[in-house]
Amino acid sequence: MTTAADEFVLPEADRSLVWVRDALHCPRPLTPLGSDSYSRFVNIMPMPATATEVNGYMYLGLGGTSTAAVPPLFAPPPPGLNPTEAWENHHLPLVRELCDGLWRADYSSLSSAELAAGMPGWLDQSCSALRQTMFAVEGLEGPATALATFVSEKLGRDGLLLAMTMIQGAENEMSATGGAVADLAVLAAATPAVATALTDGRFENLESIPASRPFLQAFEAFIEENGRSAQLWGEIHVPTWAEDRAAPLRMVAAYLANQGRQGEAVVRTAKSRETAITEVERSLSVADCEQLHELIAAAAHYVPVIESRARWQLNAVGALRRPAVALGDALVREGRIDARDDVFFLHIAEMYAAADGSLNVRPLIAARRADFERWQTLDAPQTLGAPVPIEAILQIPGMGQFFGLRAPVKSAAGVVTGHPASRGVVRGRARVILSLDEADGLEPGDILVCPSTAPPWTPYFAIVAAVVTNGGGVLCHAAIEAREYGIPAVVGTGDGTKRIPDGATVTVDGEAGTITIEP
Repeated sequence: MTTAADEFVLPEADRSLVWVRDALHCPRPLTPLGSDSYSRFVNIMPMPATATEVNGYMYLGLGGTSTAAVPPLFAPPPPGLNPTEAWENHHLPLVRELCDGLWRADYSSLSSAELAAGMPGWLDQSCSALRQTMFAVEGLEGPATALATFVSEKLGRDGLLLAMTMIQGAENEMSATGGAVADLAVLAAATPAVATALTDGRFENLESIPASRPFLQAFEAFIEENGRSAQLWGEIHVPTWAEDRAAPLRMVAAYLANQGRQGEAVVRTAKSRETAITEVERSLSVADCEQLHELIAAAAHYVPVIESRARWQLNAVGALRRPAVALGDALVREGRIDARDDVFFLHIAEMYAAADGSLNVRPLIAARRADFERWQTLDAPQTLGAPVPIEAILQIPGMGQFFGLRAPVKSAAGVVTGHPASRGVVRGRARVILSLDEADGLEPGDILVCPSTAPPWTPYFAIVAAVVTNGGGVLCHAAIEAREYGIPAVVGTGDGTKRIPDGATVTVDGEAGTITIEP
């Protein structure tokens, strides 16, 4: 049941701007703390946009100017570095230091009042790390755009997808994470009792298995390296893998039935890349071919840096969970709230009043939890505010290629249309997965249909046969990783998770950008 409060209405002061829903980074409603943290992140970024929340959904105000205080900038990287060197040797160490500081700090001795007072500063520390990742794109987008423009001019509408396919296959942190899960599956398979416990979901029994020590040691090393990330950019309320070990263990269990598929993905990616290059070369002169390879070499840094940057953005969000959870625990001990995760239903500005008892937050939290559950069922509009034609919005860089915004498309009955994102045609069973917690049931050959993906989803790309998302364009995470794993993908469908029935047999055409649902 919806209420009048569920109408998507902007404050009067915001209605002169065009607001575009950020369904890529925040496909679901956010809690108040998630909204605070994501808005702060956007509002200190070096871009002409601001952020607001309506019924839990995040919207970006195009052309808006934020008045938020901006943390001080770090020094720029030394001159002469290529984008990968600038990221790995300059930006990433600064981001890692900020994230590690949040993650390793001892919050246990602090009272709720001290923790509440510290939250604005810790939020700024997290957002400073996020902001630093944004400066890593300098020097990246130009070469990738130049390659895409060149190929598109030569081959027309297929040029963008071909260009992006030609720069896939370089080693990056996300494919390395999938490889690490595959290695854990191999280690588990070497001890049948461990493999059986994982397959049966008896994770609590692992330590009692006599020969489990090598697997458990390797798993702890994996968590140390990969366990601190949030699932999505605004979902600070969802536990990290370091807190919920069951989630990555389910992923290892899924790999047990799919050993060897990681290696197959590497072969598919190499083949897709070489096929794309050969296809383009056939349409070019000798001189154009030379220019093509120069452009490919210049754009080769794009995927590794972009994917590593995304991973560390989620690490920064996950790191902010540490003091937030500590505050939640303290408020429970002091009788201010009933459960640890109630803290995520408070805004930063309300936390100190909750800690000193001057604000009874229990009724507030209960009402917000009810709103949060109800908002999950709403159809959030693609745009709000000023009535600007969608064609004009699409002229803004990134709106189509990254966020996946598109004009309405008329599709034939039983056909869902989106952006072509990774070439190939596959027929299989659709599995509608709304969050990573639901993904453990994916089986080989399934078609993953989801709102959007982020780095923690990546290992599942070695299991599924194709990916379909509601949000994103050809440069989004799902598109990049589908090309990296050599599987078809259609992104930016808008409502694929609602129009494609779970369990339906579908055919995904990643070059045409269509999903055909069998009757």
